[in-house]
Amino acid sequence: MAQVSTGTVSRALSRPEMISEETRNRVMQAVNTLGYVANGAARTLAMRRSKTIGAVVLKFGSSNFSQLVEGLESMLTNKGYTLLLSASEADGITEFSALRAMLARGVDAIALLGFEDSPETKDILSRYRVPHAHMWSDPRHGGNFIGLDEAKNGRIAIEHLSELGHRKIGVIWGYIGGPTRFRSRMRFEGLEDAANDLGIEILPKACIYTEHGFEQGRKAINEILDRQTEVTAIVCASDYLALGAMNGLHLRNKCPGKDLSIISFNDNDFSAYVHPPLTTIHLPIREMGFKTGHYLLKCLGEEMTADTYSLDVELRVRATCRPLIDPE
Repeated sequence: MAQVSTGTVSRALSRPEMISEETRNRVMQAVNTLGYVANGAARTLAMRRSKTIGAVVLKFGSSNFSQLVEGLESMLTNKGYTLLLSASEADGITEFSALRAMLARGVDAIALLGFEDSPETKDILSRYRVPHAHMWSDPRHGGNFIGLDEAKNGRIAIEHLSELGHRKIGVIWGYIGGPTRFRSRMRFEGLEDAANDLGIEILPKACIYTEHGFEQGRKAINEILDRQTEVTAIVCASDYLALGAMNGLHLRNKCPGKDLSIISFNDNDFSAYVHPPLTTIHLPIREMGFKTGHYLLKCLGEEMTADTYSLDVELRVRATCRPLIDPE
């Protein structure tokens, strides 16, 4: 129908930059008219590659993980790859089963989130020798760990409060125990170390550990207020907890940033538009997905520009942290 050779059709579908726009348009018109779909199994046999990359991630309940996956998929799609996604339970068993199923389907590479220390995962990846990358991990561990220095992120929050004159603070944090919560644990350890270095006291009575969510943040701030502590600022592990805490303050006729300072992490889409706007540390989550895709494509021999896999965060100073000392 397109009046071109089989080879030209193949190039139009897999390497369109190799043929002229006029020829490519003619081929694509025939594809649309016929409803043609390439035979993936035949292509895999011919190329010895499935053009599919698997991602096994913890089951996500917030926008963070969707942004990460969107960034990963965007990078892969640009190079003609398809993303196969499994959102696993945080039990190690489901994740290992998903990983094994993806390897059985012949994926070319694997992106992982949340199970770096699983011995079963390490064993199967070493046996299959498939290129893989750990997302949202400490990049100091090596080239296939793409992410953030979480201890440094915790320090940034404390340093900002210290510069404003805060000396007694509390935290509303997620649970930090278990192998899948090491990011939260590392960030909290960085926060504690910075507080010790800068002479800031984290009051135990003003520390609440809970699940991430608006309602949990509201309940936590009410509990802290009921304990009548001397804290002047609260560090929240996420914007969800922070927004819930801000709502709790409003309901008790207190103003975030005036009666009690709030700082958090992530910089979600809503953070700049709540009242008052939330001071938070911006985490480049979507870019993390991009860089993971970049690393895996490079491992598969795709022509990629030079890049690094360590990302920096940025403090977004808004209105929920007030100075207790006059600026110099």
